[in-house]
Amino acid sequence: MSKYLYIIDNGHGIDTNDKESPFFINGEKFYEYAFNRSVAKFLTFELKSKHIDYHLLVPEEKNIYLKERVLRANKLQSKRKCILISIHADKLNSAPEANGISVFYKSNKGKALACIFQNCLINSLRLKDRGIREANYYILKYTSMPSVLTENGFYSNFQEAVLLNNIDYQYNCAIAHYEAINEIEETFNY
Repeated sequence: MSKYLYIIDNGHGIDTNDKESPFFINGEKFYEYAFNRSVAKFLTFELKSKHIDYHLLVPEEKNIYLKERVLRANKLQSKRKCILISIHADKLNSAPEANGISVFYKSNKGKALACIFQNCLINSLRLKDRGIREANYYILKYTSMPSVLTENGFYSNFQEAVLLNNIDYQYNCAIAHYEAINEIEETFNY
């Protein structure tokens, strides 16, 4: 049994609006829900193989609203100590050149976790380091456990959208998340 139960929030569903890239040359698009679920799938496989306890917060393909996701997470926290990781890709239409990785937090414990995740993601994925940032995102604000939200590149940036759409990048992203969790298991206490 691991020290914590890791709640993996794969955010957004197939029916979430405005979470897609512009068209690629081949006519395809990047969809954030597909990226989030792919990274979560690789990550949960790794956690299972290493006997680290986890719970996939949204097994459904459809969008589950934030209030319900928070209720699900907080119910798990009532049974044992949990850490929530919300996996995302970023979009900034007003600045299509925006690029890089950032990790968001709300609490002091979340800040410590964000530092670990940011370091592992940057070292593994080698994208621009946009730093850690405090945010009032609903999932961070209303969950009762230390939480982070990772933004693993910008799909509004064409080059990063191509990268985010690549299965090898998705796998490497999951491994970087696993490395952060492994470090948390060894060094983090709350």
